[in-house]
Amino acid sequence: MSELLLLNLRDADSADTLCGDWLLWESAQQRAIDRGQFSATSVPDELKSYSRTTPCIVLVPGEQVVQLAVTLPIAGASAEAALPYQVEEKLSCELERVHIAHEKIRAGQPCRVWVVEKDLMACWHSWLQNSGLRVRALVPDYSVFKAPVIFQDSQRTVAQLGNCAASMERELFACWLPEPGAEPAAVPVYLQHENGAAASSSGRGDARVVGSLLDAAVRHFSMPTNNLCHGAYLLHDAVQDTLALLRWPAFAAGLVLVLHWALLAASAINFSQGADQLDAAAESVYRDTFPEARRVVNARSQMKSQLNALESQRGDAGLLPVLAPIATAFKGQSSITVTQLVFQNQSGSVRLAVDAQNYAAIDAFSGQLEGQRLQVSRGTFRQNGELISGQLIISKGAEQ
Repeated sequence: MSELLLLNLRDADSADTLCGDWLLWESAQQRAIDRGQFSATSVPDELKSYSRTTPCIVLVPGEQVVQLAVTLPIAGASAEAALPYQVEEKLSCELERVHIAHEKIRAGQPCRVWVVEKDLMACWHSWLQNSGLRVRALVPDYSVFKAPVIFQDSQRTVAQLGNCAASMERELFACWLPEPGAEPAAVPVYLQHENGAAASSSGRGDARVVGSLLDAAVRHFSMPTNNLCHGAYLLHDAVQDTLALLRWPAFAAGLVLVLHWALLAASAINFSQGADQLDAAAESVYRDTFPEARRVVNARSQMKSQLNALESQRGDAGLLPVLAPIATAFKGQSSITVTQLVFQNQSGSVRLAVDAQNYAAIDAFSGQLEGQRLQVSRGTFRQNGELISGQLIISKGAEQ
């Protein structure tokens, strides 16, 4: 990453008294882009804006976070369950009062563990959650230094020596060293600028003078693999949380929309197939009615044209004057069924092939037609299973 945003939270009793400084650093050119101060009640808008586009790491006083290494023979869920008891044994602390953050546990390898009081962690978490900042990680200040390095100001010392790291009062540093009183050789030392004069007087002419802890941290920055903000203290982004809540409803709505369009497409296909079947049936009826037709383009319109032509040619002797009374006689009729209709153009008569339940149905149907002044001649009828099949020849009466 070319840009880095570091915030340094100073020691405070509550979330209302938190304050600190921040630094936006350009790693490629090794220069500070912007810097400033913040407090619990006043977080600069430019700092909020930077945190949206740049990885933001928040440092807390290392004195408040104990670091230790724990080695477990196993990994996975069993190791996760056993780790707190290892911490309790090493620190003699009550597990209910501390928050534990650790790296990924690997069997037989040292795992870096951070331990902090829950009340203090809740204070930091509450302020960060309400600050409007987008924070990538919350870590102790000594953890971001690439070993080995030492930083000192007028009151504190932050040391990262690789196998051990801590923040402490300056007077305690000599006692904390693995070999008390003997600083490791060839370790870069950074002094805050007000201590620059003291550097020469103390014989530390090789010390580098910087403006603050953050200036030293960005020059020796190493991103830790651990993060205090996890589990119950995970930071939530309001926008991301809203998007997460809307994810499944949006997915369900999209699925419903896809199914809706799929059903519409299936309905359109079925409708098209049904229309094709109707066109095929209309063409079949047209060819049966007008067998002399050679080409069928639009059976419905051609049928209408043919019927109109027949009607105009024969006037009252056409098909429709005979067909209309037949249709009237069939209304409400269930005992007789037409299986074929043939119009004899020369004689102006209609030949019906019918199936009837009995001869009484034939007589009743013939009577209805004769009542409408039509002549009905019966052809040969025969038994066809449970039905009677035969032909009726219907034409206009002589008086018409």
